[in-house]
Amino acid sequence: MTAQIFNQRWQELLLTLLKLDTQSPMETGHPSKIRESLELIAAQAQECGLAVAYFEAPPQSSLDNRYVPLTVKEAAASLGKDFFESQPSMVLRAGEPRHFTHTLVLNFHIDTVAGVWEPSFVDGRFIARGAADAKGPGLAGLAGIAHVMKEDPDIFRETQVLVHCVAGEEGGSMGVYGTRLLIENGYVGRLNVFAEPSGGVYFDSATSTMTARIEVSGKSSTDDAPADGDNASVMLAFICQKMAGTLGEFFEESGRRMCVGGLNTGNSHNRVYGSGTLWFNFAYSDLETAQTIESRVREAFDEAIADFERQFSSSSLFSRSAANASHITRLTWTKRRLPTLQNRDPEMERLLNKAGLTRCPPDRADAAFTCDAIWAQGEGRYAIVFGPGELTANRAHAEGEFIAVAELESYATAIATLVREFAANHSAGQSLTHNGVNACTGQ
Repeated sequence: MTAQIFNQRWQELLLTLLKLDTQSPMETGHPSKIRESLELIAAQAQECGLAVAYFEAPPQSSLDNRYVPLTVKEAAASLGKDFFESQPSMVLRAGEPRHFTHTLVLNFHIDTVAGVWEPSFVDGRFIARGAADAKGPGLAGLAGIAHVMKEDPDIFRETQVLVHCVAGEEGGSMGVYGTRLLIENGYVGRLNVFAEPSGGVYFDSATSTMTARIEVSGKSSTDDAPADGDNASVMLAFICQKMAGTLGEFFEESGRRMCVGGLNTGNSHNRVYGSGTLWFNFAYSDLETAQTIESRVREAFDEAIADFERQFSSSSLFSRSAANASHITRLTWTKRRLPTLQNRDPEMERLLNKAGLTRCPPDRADAAFTCDAIWAQGEGRYAIVFGPGELTANRAHAEGEFIAVAELESYATAIATLVREFAANHSAGQSLTHNGVNACTGQ
């Protein structure tokens, strides 16, 4: 397949972006080249006729919100001003500013999870961190918009298309200082498309996640006196196994997911580590389920501590650990009670169908996943997740992540078609303001 929209020019830009390290500071603990990447995107977008409507680092005040995960606040405190300055977000505009009812938004994130390798282009595939999640989809969508600007410029007389290029999606950031900030500033549309791999359909629902951190803070010792220390390795391994078993059945039901994450105490063979951390991540489809999860996790944690105390109280090696377990082990929620995406919109669904997009069928409803779309729903607004490839099949977040040019070309074509259908669906004459609020500035 010869790409006509996502052509060599866009492919070369994608390969350049894939070579730039844009790992989230939430994943690595240090800044990356997010700003430089956005500058390259802006340059090509401006050559194609789009304007830069917004390009700013998040203010520190963006963390003053009940939704902000504890880990985000901790990372910001650790990195200081570099945390914010290295993670700007950008909004590109096609057309003139319009009321949100005449605005279509495409959102994609430029930050990636940790783990990079030398990008390659082999047999029509880009193989690199961020290829599928989400540099490839975002750039393809942008190419589709630029194509319409070139071929049908009159479309943009009454229609505005905004492209969110955001940081702060990965690493458990949950979009709180990227996408959420843009939407609060008024950069939102009647239809808001989030470019994430969705397997050929679009989702108008998305889960949210909550993260439990279990920490042991005790006394360490050497291998010559192992009984003198609080053995965090044994304690956390026991707690992990017990909680996984206790919670497993509950999370096998529809719409719930549990990930037993990292467990870390140390990596030396001749030391008893008195401190360590265990992570659990839970997905939920509604806040009622989230509250149930909180309760179940607390019960499972308390039960695991009690079982550990009973089982090891008479052990010569671990009796100290058993005696101290409840005093030196704590459960902290680093994020919880964030909103989920649950929205329907008959008018926009008809438009999407006319544009050739298919809503997720009921038998695939469980495939919905967490992303920044949770912030875009609202009165008069419809948010969907739609992008090329599939998270699992394209190895997003894993070694060998890839996306095919053919997939990107198909997505660019789909976005171009969607822009045309969206413009055709709206009549002229809307004011820039609605109920006293400017839809472009939020003021």
